[in-house]
Amino acid sequence: MSDIVAIVPHGVFEFAGFALAIVLGIESANHILPIINQKNRKNKFILIAMLLLSLTFIGVAAFIEPFDWLIYSYAKNNGISVLEAMIMAYRNLISYFLGI
Repeated sequence: MSDIVAIVPHGVFEFAGFALAIVLGIESANHILPIINQKNRKNKFILIAMLLLSLTFIGVAAFIEPFDWLIYSYAKNNGISVLEAMIMAYRNLISYFLGI
């Protein structure tokens, strides 16, 4: 059960990106061919922002997925709990990037 932790960090970003892409597809289809006559349709800026945000989430997921599997392999090879290894590694990475 603790092995499922290996997919959570990149899975959250991947899910957010794909969910936003689905919403973007529905909104853009409604923008191109509206089902009902709407007075307050979303403008193109919001659709472009949703596209960029979706691509950003998917890009972050693709960037951290190899790190997840490296941490998972390291924990399994050294007999460490996967959850503890993930928490320790991401805490150290975040503190390194923030300069703490």
